[in-house]
Amino acid sequence: MIVNMTYTVMNAAPWNVLVPIYLFLLSISAGTIMITGGSRLLGGQIDQLWQRRAGYLSLVTLALAAFILLLDLHRPLRFWHLFNPANFNVNSPMAWGAWLLLFFGLALIFSLRPFTFHLSGSAGAETAATGEGATHRSTLFIMFILSLLLAVYPGFELGVLQGKALWQSEILPAYFLTTTFLAGLAVTMLIGPGEGINVRARGLMLGGIIASLVWIISRTLLLAAGGEAGILALRTWWSNPFFYLGEILLGLILPMGLLLAAKKPDIARLKFAAILVLIGVFCMRYALLTAGNLAVLP
Repeated sequence: MIVNMTYTVMNAAPWNVLVPIYLFLLSISAGTIMITGGSRLLGGQIDQLWQRRAGYLSLVTLALAAFILLLDLHRPLRFWHLFNPANFNVNSPMAWGAWLLLFFGLALIFSLRPFTFHLSGSAGAETAATGEGATHRSTLFIMFILSLLLAVYPGFELGVLQGKALWQSEILPAYFLTTTFLAGLAVTMLIGPGEGINVRARGLMLGGIIASLVWIISRTLLLAAGGEAGILALRTWWSNPFFYLGEILLGLILPMGLLLAAKKPDIARLKFAAILVLIGVFCMRYALLTAGNLAVLP
């Protein structure tokens, strides 16, 4: 006896705008530490005020990202199950992401102790003034590694989902890493001392923009050669205005034009380019998530 069973599969988008906002805030938090921590590890000098602003901004955006993630859960009060070692799934990027958020937040809080609690005595004042208590090399290294992991893990989390041609690519983690770097650089340009970062920030931002365009071109070519599913994903992606207007035009092309047109360091031009880059980083995440959900063969 042969029994034929018919299933109806609905390609509904399971995520709303909260997820792109969560990923955007996470990129600011991780990217800010990536820039400031990486600069210190390479021997760069960072102003104490800039360092404090970057640390607190990273912590606040991380807390907001975690709160938005809880709002997106169907049963937010059961979030603690993510941190139950008995429930840890080594094959789940979401499980790794939850613990990364926790460790990164704890490392941030630890690094900000001298700025949060006023140390007494001349030794304590000197420690807080130089920032050594908050930026000890081992703590910096740990935070830098955690920021890199936080930057790339959304690419792995999306990549393991079946039936989503737009997301299933080895390029995606590098794409997230590059745009997180751009987000962190843009934020530090906005909150940091203008005169000291102009020349280096301009070159780094141009490099990040070019790298992002390379990932977009590479992903486009791979999707074009990916059969029917790839063509559908490519068409859905490139028809999304958040992608071609928000990410490419506002977030990459216009900032690159502003930076290349500057004949000399221009603080106002750099800060405007940084704002455009942040808009592009958010649009990248929104377009990638919405297009990836829609580009599914029936």
